[in-house]
Amino acid sequence: MKNLRHWLSGAFISGGAIVVGIMVLLLSTIFTTMGQPTNVSATEPTPTATATATATPVATKLTTSKYIIAMPERGNGRLNKDGVTNRGNVEKFRTQILNQAKSDPLTLFLYYQASPLGTTRPLSNESIIAEGGKVMNGNVYSKEGIRAYKEWAALWTSSATQISAVDEITFQGNNTGVSAKNTPTTSKSVTGKDKSGYDIRYTDAMSKTVKEHSALNRCTQPTGNRIPNVPPGPTDNPVPTPTPTPTPTTPTCPPGYVGTPPKCLQSKVPSQDPAPRGNAPVGGGLNQDPGPGTVPPARPAPVAPPVGSTPDPAPAPAPEPLAPPPSAPATGTSCAPGIPVC
Repeated sequence: MKNLRHWLSGAFISGGAIVVGIMVLLLSTIFTTMGQPTNVSATEPTPTATATATATPVATKLTTSKYIIAMPERGNGRLNKDGVTNRGNVEKFRTQILNQAKSDPLTLFLYYQASPLGTTRPLSNESIIAEGGKVMNGNVYSKEGIRAYKEWAALWTSSATQISAVDEITFQGNNTGVSAKNTPTTSKSVTGKDKSGYDIRYTDAMSKTVKEHSALNRCTQPTGNRIPNVPPGPTDNPVPTPTPTPTPTTPTCPPGYVGTPPKCLQSKVPSQDPAPRGNAPVGGGLNQDPGPGTVPPARPAPVAPPVGSTPDPAPAPAPEPLAPPPSAPATGTSCAPGIPVC
């Protein structure tokens, strides 16, 4: 009995020590956790493996990136002076325009307006995309600009937007560009030697084309039908060289002749002025006949017949011999009428 009481006493003490140890360990863990920062925010929870697999790359970028304006280098009326980086590669072109539109309000404005969104919900101008209406490097997109980009990017990266690389773009009704004041412009037709690029078609749920346009490799800008709210102005279309108007020439006579063709007269030779005439010596001078010269006699006037007289008529020609009758045809050789000997 005494041994049992001793064992229970020892077990109770050991059990109490164990409980106290567990409590100390729990409290230490709690304080340690409270002292460390967490990477999980209330507004942006860390995506799970399933969420990451199903989210599109565009959505991930839109929730983690800022919209800072950093426009590409312009030049010669082009939206991007360097044009498309990887020509002929559809997906790389799609990605280049996606990224370019995120930092360039003019790229976003032109491609947004060229898409079906420009018909259903057009933007009034490019300045509403930038904060405070200032389209300048270092500024950021406005709330309207971010909304427009998200809406356009979702369409641009979806299967509804079909892009094909072509050696010559199909839609050449209008070109777009950038003015010297960094504003979007448009001009009639597409000119220039390099017309390679991409044809872009937007389809609905029934795979029916609802809108279409093209884009040029040389400058990345869209082309096709007139884009809403884009004023006319110079683009990267080469300015045609005016053909000089030929100056009309007046025909002239050859050397040594005067007048107007075809009536050209030979000029006088100064040493023979006045020109020789009649029997005057060469170089002019008096005639050999000092004059007044001789006058030829007048031709006599014809004599008229006396009044009341009738001139004799000319004798009548001799009658032709008659041909023999059929009942007594002539035989032998006979001369033709009027020829006595044959």
